[in-house]
Amino acid sequence: MPPFKSMLKRCAVEVARRQRTCCHDRSRKITMGETCLVVFEGEHERFNYSRDAALAMIRRAREQLAELEALLLRRDP
Repeated sequence: MPPFKSMLKRCAVEVARRQRTCCHDRSRKITMGETCLVVFEGEHERFNYSRDAALAMIRRAREQLAELEALLLRRDP
């Protein structure tokens, strides 16, 4: 039996070694030493998100997963 496919993209929490720009709010700079979320798209694309943007993304993802779970639980076989 094959393993389950991940529903999440490849991502990591990193400490910025240099200044980065948040992909959600381009005016928001992620300073050196600040924790941020990095989402990897493909082999060479990295998208950085500030802590606040990342937490909002996680909350939204939880809501969407809860909706999917509720729909699956309501369905008759």
